Amino acid sequence: MTVTSAVVAGEILMTCQVLIVGGGSAGLAAAVGASRSGAATTLVEREEFLGGMATGAMVGTVCGLHLRSEQHCRAVSEGFPRAFGDRLARLSGTEPMVWKEGLRFLPYLPASFADLCSALVEEEGINLLCGASIAGCAVDGDTIRSVSLADSAATRLSADTIVDCTGNAVVTALSGGRVIAPERRQASAIVFTMSGIKVMDPHVLRMMILRDVKRAARNGNGDAACERLSMVPGSCRDDCASFKLGLPIDCDDLDRVGRERVDRVVGFLTSGVAAFDQATLTSIAPLVGVRSGNRPWGRDRLTTEQVLGAMKCDDGVARGAWPVEFWDDRPGPQMTYFAADDYYEIPAGALRSSDFVNLYFAGKSFAASDDAIASARVIGTCLATGYAAGRMAACASIGRPQEEAVRGLRSELATVEEAG
Repeated sequence: MTVTSAVVAGEILMTCQVLIVGGGSAGLAAAVGASRSGAATTLVEREEFLGGMATGAMVGTVCGLHLRSEQHCRAVSEGFPRAFGDRLARLSGTEPMVWKEGLRFLPYLPASFADLCSALVEEEGINLLCGASIAGCAVDGDTIRSVSLADSAATRLSADTIVDCTGNAVVTALSGGRVIAPERRQASAIVFTMSGIKVMDPHVLRMMILRDVKRAARNGNGDAACERLSMVPGSCRDDCASFKLGLPIDCDDLDRVGRERVDRVVGFLTSGVAAFDQATLTSIAPLVGVRSGNRPWGRDRLTTEQVLGAMKCDDGVARGAWPVEFWDDRPGPQMTYFAADDYYEIPAGALRSSDFVNLYFAGKSFAASDDAIASARVIGTCLATGYAAGRMAACASIGRPQEEAVRGLRSELATVEEAG
């Protein structure tokens, strides 16, 4: 089957087997998983580019691809996330780095991330609709029949199965399903890049900024926004570096406040830190990095205890290896670790709706506790849950039992050492 299009009663009706809503890390992975499973797949993204926060918010690091380890750099699993990371590393000219407590991440260039997403869509024959937001869902009992787009062409998308990768449970909400708001919201952040920096040793530069921020605070002429400033690890290249600025949790206009604070922080750096006296602001990320959103009800739920206990399950279809990383109004994250060289598994039921038989979800919005999502929301794990949800949705669309998809996914997860 291929994606088809027709004009019916004055509206454009597109038909596919699997519809993916949201083209971030999870959505891209879901589309690849569905297409590789043989399903005619359509991917809808509201922005004009792919990659979501990974590109639009210029995150700059892929976390969650590797086990936390002081001795070894080992992938948490085989399969699509590892292959994506390896290809991204080649495009960006980067390699995994180790941070504190044995945490490992892959620095990347946002442009390379976007290029890789576009290349995969073309290679896999995925039907892509960019710049398209969904406006509503037509529901028949426990089945979502179609999704309408907010466009002048009056486009309606009909699909056998749908995967919600919007990061905010948008499909569930528009379909009248149950949605859970976070009990604890995480702080958002905005990333910006500066060039013309004189000192490019990351450790030295970080210490210079910290020293001068504290000095300004003691002298009574500091800016509280500067206390929530950090460097994006691995971003120092030539005379450029990227910085992340935390924003207030209770902020109503993140974009406006974020850009105002960037201007203030850049002013402080260029006037108060010697390494920046000739530096200029090169770019501000087009999107504010939002870490938390609404979540749907699932047939199962990933709990905080499962994450911190590195629990395994018989129907685990994705693995998480990043600690619980919670950002509030304090300058840095609050980290809660589980055992090194270990991982937890995400059950298939946490990626399936309990309200609609043909709805799946992935990324930073699936059935999980606040703390569990604070671990699973990172890009590496989003790639894993997205790919799993796409494979399961494709299996359902062609009438195959879910157990078949789960078995296939579990066989792909085995690491080299396990397969050994």
